[in-house]
Amino acid sequence: MSKTSRYFVQPGVNFLDFSPAYPEDTSLEGQRIQLRGTSSVDRVYVGLGFSFDFTFSLGSTDLIFVAGARADFIASLSGSNLRLTSDGGSDTQITLGTGDRVVFTDGALSTTALIGALQSGNAEPALDTSLTASGTVAEVVQRTLGATAP
Repeated sequence: MSKTSRYFVQPGVNFLDFSPAYPEDTSLEGQRIQLRGTSSVDRVYVGLGFSFDFTFSLGSTDLIFVAGARADFIASLSGSNLRLTSDGGSDTQITLGTGDRVVFTDGALSTTALIGALQSGNAEPALDTSLTASGTVAEVVQRTLGATAP
C-alpha cells in the first residue's frame, strides 16, 4: 500500500523539490503526494517514481517542472484535469488542473491549452523552449528564482 503525503505551501517565493533522490530511508518512491498551492506563483519540481496531484494549485500561473521530456509522458484527461503518465518504467503519474504551466526538460506547455487540445481532439500546442526543466534541480531553481534563490 502506498503512502499519501499532503503539503500546504505558504505564500511567498517558493520552490518545492519532490524528487526521489533522497537517502533511502526518506524516499518518496511509490508515494501519492497531494499539494495545495497558494494564490502566489508556486514552483514545484516533480521527480519520477510516484503519484503527484496538484489540482488544487489555486491562483496564479504555477510552474510544475518535470524530470523528463514531453515525449516521456502520455497525456490524458482525468475528468477536467490533465494526467501525465510516464511512458517508461518509472510508475509516475502527475495530475494537474488548468491555469498552470508544465515544464519538461525540452520545453513548457500551458495546462489549459493541453487540456483543451485533448478535449477537442486537436493537435497538441508546440513546446515553449524558452523555459525548460533541464539540468539539476539546483540549476532549475537558480534559473527560475534568479537573485531570490537560496
